[in-house]
Order: sequence, then structure tokens, then C-alpha cells
Amino acid sequence: MRAWLAPLGAAFGGATALRAALYRRGVLAATRLGSPVISIGNLAMGGRGKTPLVELTATLLRDAGRPVAVLSRGHGGDFRGDLLVVGDGTRVLAEAAQAGDEPVMLARALPGVVVAVGRDRARAGRAVEAAMGPRVFVLDDGFQHLRLARDLDIVCVDADDLRERPLPAGVLREPPSALGRAHLIVVSGEEEDGARAAGETLSQRFGRVLSCSRGSRGRSASWPTSPPRASPWPARRRLPITTVSGPMRSRPSGARRSEAAPTRS
Repeated sequence: MRAWLAPLGAAFGGATALRAALYRRGVLAATRLGSPVISIGNLAMGGRGKTPLVELTATLLRDAGRPVAVLSRGHGGDFRGDLLVVGDGTRVLAEAAQAGDEPVMLARALPGVVVAVGRDRARAGRAVEAAMGPRVFVLDDGFQHLRLARDLDIVCVDADDLRERPLPAGVLREPPSALGRAHLIVVSGEEEDGARAAGETLSQRFGRVLSCSRGSRGRSASWPTSPPRASPWPARRRLPITTVSGPMRSRPSGARRSEAAPTRS
């Protein structure tokens, strides 16, 4: 942390909170697709396990018989148009120089899943719906992309993020209070005790927390004891999810429009 930049970090955090409040109150309009949207994102800059969770979510939905599309901004690529189909489910159609490394990696890892890139993911999602039909959209790195409405908001957080500050004083894109609009918070850390402690802290404040630890021999996951709380940003369509012990395993089940909440394992 760069303490001398703390005033700038506070101003940046305040600006992001104001932007979120304007979307929540409808002053800024969010676009809703005709299909369900699951957003998976980060609170901080850098890797927090988001991309593996995007791949896992898309795989489980595909294996459950749902048509799936992953929408990405295409960070690192030079594409600037409305829509670039990186993978159509049968082959990879774009290079990393165009689409960015992660979308190409996801297209290769997810046969049967459409992977598309567009800076305006609402517009990209509408184009995919028009060309390929309705499907479940998995929004990669979507927590701050409030322009697109979502039905399930999942945020990946590292235990160390709780001691960080917003940019440029730290690495946070938003202050930790932003986690209040998430439907599920996935907390990870190098040490199981640290991840569990961070998970309990966040659960007491927000609920809806899944804690897991990273290690050289795998991961463990558990729900804290405090009950989940309702998000202040309720979903129009809540997608059924079940969590079980293991590396952040989640399995969709039930009817497309059925309502269910996460259950503890």
C-alpha cells in the first residue's frame, strides 16, 4: 500500500460507490438480455481465481445441457468492435493478438461453449442472442461492468484484499463495501485459517460467502456458520446452484426459471 496516495484512493473509491449507487437507483440504466446472465469478477486488480471459476461454471452449465456463451472484454487484445466470436463451440476463430490471451484460452478449454469478446458486453450479448439464440451468459470479469444487468453476481476475493485500499493507493477496483451487491463471495487465501477468518468476517457483514484455501496439494471449501443474507441487488431470475466440498465446485440443477438458493454442504 502507498499511504501517501490514500486521499486519491479514497476519492477513487467514493467515485466508484457513487457510480454503483446511480445504477442501483436507476439513474444510469443497465441493459438486460433476454437470457440469464452470471457475472464472475474481482474486487481487486490481478488474479483471484476468476478465470478458472468462469471455466468451471461454463463447463457445469454445458454439461447440464444448457447452451452457454462466455462474454469477455478481451483485455490485452486489439479488437475494438462490437463483437468478436473467439470460439463458436467447435473451433477457435481468433488469435490472442485480437481477442486477448484469456478468451482464447477459454475457447480452447470449452468445446461446445461460445466465447465472444466486446467492450460493450450488453451489445455483444444481444448480437450473440440474435445470431445463435438464447443461452446462459457467463460474464468474465463483470463485477464492475454495471451496464449489463445480471441474475447472479459472484465475486472472487483474496483474504489479503481486506487489508488493501482502492487504486491508486492499493489494488482494489472498489472499496470492500461494494461486496454488498454480490450474491456470492468466494474468498481464497494461501492459508486455510486466513481464508476461513476472512470468510467469517465477510459473512458477518454480507453473508453469502464461500471460503476456500489455495495450496500445492489442492483446495478445500466450506460455508461459514452465519446464514446468508439477501442481496440489495436482487436478481430477476435466480439460477439454482449447489456447493459441495472441493475446488469451488458449483452445479446448476432444476428448471431454467426455478428459484433456489445456495445450499450448504
